[in-house]
Amino acid sequence: MTTSTIAIGDTLPRLDLTLPDGTAVSVDDIAVAPATLIYFMRTSTCPACHHHLRLLERSHVDGVVTSARTIVVVPGDATAAAAVVSRHPLFAGRVVASETAHAAVGLFSKAGLQRSGGLVIDASGRVTQSHFGTIPTSAFDLAAATSALADLAR
Repeated sequence: MTTSTIAIGDTLPRLDLTLPDGTAVSVDDIAVAPATLIYFMRTSTCPACHHHLRLLERSHVDGVVTSARTIVVVPGDATAAAAVVSRHPLFAGRVVASETAHAAVGLFSKAGLQRSGGLVIDASGRVTQSHFGTIPTSAFDLAAATSALADLAR
């Protein structure tokens, strides 16, 4: 486990992830070549996080809806992941739960709030863009994430 937030150029560590049906998966199982956005929610009920997911559902990169290139990581168990899928069916198959993934990339709770945000990885798992924060409304940068996805798609 890392003690600092993952940075551009780092390789994504192994994450323990669970689909809403309880099946264990890896990032490699559900990543989309040549680039994948991994969005870390603060909680399954975070209004700002759900707003960010709605933005991803409406944005496109090279004609592909951004949600199709996104893995959503919810802290908690399969039930938490299922709750997110019920609100955002466009992410079905790519919403996962984890008790440890946030900490594995350095997103520890700060001032009582779970840090959240997103990162883009290339096909080898190298981080090419990241934006995280403690305050959910400023913890994600859609323009930077979609730009990084587009750059890797070229």
